[in-house]
Amino acid sequence: VIKHVMEKVWGILAPREFQVEAVASLVFQPKTCLFLIRKTGEGKSAVVLTSATLLRGITLVVVPLLGLGCDQVSKAQRSAFNVESYHLDENRGEDQLAIQQRLLSITHRRAQSIILFASPQSLREGSSWAPLLQKLADRKFYTLLVCDEAHTIPLHGRSFRREFVEMRKGVLKSVFLSNPRIPVLAMSASFRLDEQSKFASIMSVKPTHIHWGPMARRGISFCVSVLG
Repeated sequence: VIKHVMEKVWGILAPREFQVEAVASLVFQPKTCLFLIRKTGEGKSAVVLTSATLLRGITLVVVPLLGLGCDQVSKAQRSAFNVESYHLDENRGEDQLAIQQRLLSITHRRAQSIILFASPQSLREGSSWAPLLQKLADRKFYTLLVCDEAHTIPLHGRSFRREFVEMRKGVLKSVFLSNPRIPVLAMSASFRLDEQSKFASIMSVKPTHIHWGPMARRGISFCVSVLG
């Protein structure tokens, strides 16, 4: 069923073994907390899209850089298969109101898959999105929590980027309390052991699976020219 969804919905004809294994863990094993460390361009986002499609409900993706969410949201739309996606930070005013009305109109979490990309700022208590996101938690609509570029959370969460810590005390607290069995996926191309430990502490999670991919970057080379 995983390969079928990857091919039919997302056009992935030859999924990689780690993608199938990661999706299987997130979808079929309750309370999974997966740390997925794979190089950029190896297909980590396909794990999110496929898992969200199979789980239905709302997938909340924390993106530390606004540009990442803007790029990903355009790739995560499949209206023919009831898959919607929105980037909360780039919608204000009437657009924000329209998205809020759309999300509040949901009556059953299994009716569709909705992927929400949000920065830590949007997940802080007191943000303009916080009341809506907390209502969705109360209705138990969240089925997957994803932290993209997860290594940035421990790098900055203790210093000048306090929003990484504050988001855990804000919206994410409601998400975890409403559904303690919700699977968690932390993704990064570079996620060292000390960063994993700090991430687990900040997010109050414990990894059940850690998947390391090869880190060798054979396509990168340096050339030094000395003149004079």
